[in-house]
Amino acid sequence: WLGKGSQIRFNIQASPSTIRNIRYDSTPLLDLIAADHYKFKELRKNVVKNRKMNENFLVAKRKLKLKNVEKDIQANLIKKKVEIWHVRGYHE
Repeated sequence: WLGKGSQIRFNIQASPSTIRNIRYDSTPLLDLIAADHYKFKELRKNVVKNRKMNENFLVAKRKLKLKNVEKDIQANLIKKKVEIWHVRGYHE
């Protein structure tokens, strides 16, 4: 949720009911602030896990894209070689 060692400071000038309605990710902010250390750690762990899963997905997607690009390049090179052979009258 928050980066390592980051601090969050609130200077909220509002009525208690307004403050109670402030939410972060659909969780009431006061619950987060009042949450015990374990709950906070669990919450943070899930966010980090989701972020890692997302990063892994993006990396995999990027690799797949690169693979496809490589395939395209190889296919084009083979095509060009074939064209060159035909132009020069070479036959395998």
